[in-house]
Amino acid sequence: MTENPLSDRLDQLMSRVKDGYLTLEGVFPDKRSYKSLAVFSDDNGTMFMLIGEHNGGYAIFEASKYDEWSFHSGHSSLEGALNEIRDFRLKRIS
Repeated sequence: MTENPLSDRLDQLMSRVKDGYLTLEGVFPDKRSYKSLAVFSDDNGTMFMLIGEHNGGYAIFEASKYDEWSFHSGHSSLEGALNEIRDFRLKRIS
C-alpha cells in the first residue's frame, strides 16, 4: 500500500474541524467557530485553504505541509472569498 501525503496531511488538518466547524482562539478578541464550506489544495499538498462562514462573514484559513490552520483573510461575501481562492489556482478537495 502506497502512502498518500496529500491525504495524510488533509486528514491531520481536518481533525481540527469538529462537527463541520473550525474553532480558533487567540486570533480574534473572542473565540470563534467557522462553519467549514470548502477546502482547497495544490496538487502537491503543500498549500491548503479552507473557506469558513461566521455570522454572515467569510474567512479564508490557510495551512501548509508543516503549519496548522491560520487566519488568512476576511470577506463580506462568499464570492469575494472564492475569487481570492481562484487567484491561488487551487483545486477544491472537499
